[in-house]
Amino acid sequence: MGHLHRGKPLYEYETRLRAKDGSVKTVLITSSVIRRKDEVVHAECFTRDVTELRQSQRERDALHRALEAEHERLRASLEQMPAGVIVAEAPSGKLVMANREVDKIWHSPFPQASGVEGYRNYRGFHPDDGRPYAPEEWPLARSLRKGEVVHGEVIRIVRGDDTASTLLVNSAPILDSGGRLTGGIMAFYDIGELREKDEEIRRLNRELEGRVAERTRDLEQTVAELDAFTHTVSHDLRSPLRSLRSFSAVLLEDYAEALGEEGLGYVRRIHHAAERLDELTRDLLTYSRLSHAELTLEEVDLAAALRATLESMAPEIEEHRARVESAGVTARVLAHPVLLKEVLGNLISNAIKFVREGVEPIVRVRTEALPGERARLWVEDNGIGIPPRYHETVFRIFERLHSSEVYPGTGIGLAIARRAVERMGGEIGVESGPGEGSRFWVDLATDVGAGGTHPEPRRGKNDE
Repeated sequence: MGHLHRGKPLYEYETRLRAKDGSVKTVLITSSVIRRKDEVVHAECFTRDVTELRQSQRERDALHRALEAEHERLRASLEQMPAGVIVAEAPSGKLVMANREVDKIWHSPFPQASGVEGYRNYRGFHPDDGRPYAPEEWPLARSLRKGEVVHGEVIRIVRGDDTASTLLVNSAPILDSGGRLTGGIMAFYDIGELREKDEEIRRLNRELEGRVAERTRDLEQTVAELDAFTHTVSHDLRSPLRSLRSFSAVLLEDYAEALGEEGLGYVRRIHHAAERLDELTRDLLTYSRLSHAELTLEEVDLAAALRATLESMAPEIEEHRARVESAGVTARVLAHPVLLKEVLGNLISNAIKFVREGVEPIVRVRTEALPGERARLWVEDNGIGIPPRYHETVFRIFERLHSSEVYPGTGIGLAIARRAVERMGGEIGVESGPGEGSRFWVDLATDVGAGGTHPEPRRGKNDE
């Protein structure tokens, strides 16, 4: 009222007053005056309680600040994403937010759109037929209008600098707490470089497949030629060798006196050379057949296979005055019966052959169980032993540690044994040292029972 008396009209004034009940109220005081010749003739004053109004305004302002903070956090999060992200409002499709990655992918500022129709400026194309994307076909438009969720859609685009690329696009609708569609979000990755690399890999794969097919044809031709060679060796070469052995034997038996000592020596050399060449030819044929022969593995009793092998080797064992002992040979293994006897024969033959002069060969054969349904066969001897640096060498074809004059043989026996074991899905090795004898071992799968499968043949070192 003091302001009014001093001629200063006061229209609105907000203050806080204490009510009778002790509570503090926010009030808005509105006043007006009527003057006549500079004298106040009438004054009015109205007081209105605006406590709840001001409280609502404060809550609204706080909510607005919270929304702005949330908006900034959302924008900051979008800027950290490695994908381009666009947010649009529904139902118009107007873009309201886009991160920097969008401009980076587009190689220019991203075209703004006030509605779905503006999506035409994004210059998208279907990757299969090159047909342009209609505005309503864009995943973001489908999410805005139909609530569709899109995963992994591939779109070819022409960017702002007129270069082409490929996008991998995902989109989804944005719903409020009541489930009402309020907007949509679309995220996309530039996979153009990845697609180019993928296409290059596909091209290289096609080229590799062509080379493999060509190599396979070459290998098939080589195998066919090898089969032809095997046939030639087994018939055309061994036949003359048998004749040479037979006629030299006749000369030694029926014409010894006529030939004399010098002539007999020459004939014996011829006969011995023919025998060695025939043995070498036979071993080469065996090794060759093992490379590609079809094998069917079956359950084989190792004890029975060992007995059969020893029976067939009886003359050789007796000739060397050897003793072969077996104890605990009880395993049953998955093997090829003939190849298993070939392996046993080669290992036992080496064991009784490679001993120092004057030493009675002693061979021990035993088995032990291994984890994983496998069994190990041991063939141990008291022979001259093998230096560790030759433990791998002895299994290679034509690798000999001693001359054939000292220890007869073709140098193929252990190579045949390794190839046979590997074709049966097993492994072979040796533990030995000079003068310590040798302990050869063979690992094979045991019976896997009903419904089991045969082991896959292993790739041999001689195949490399």
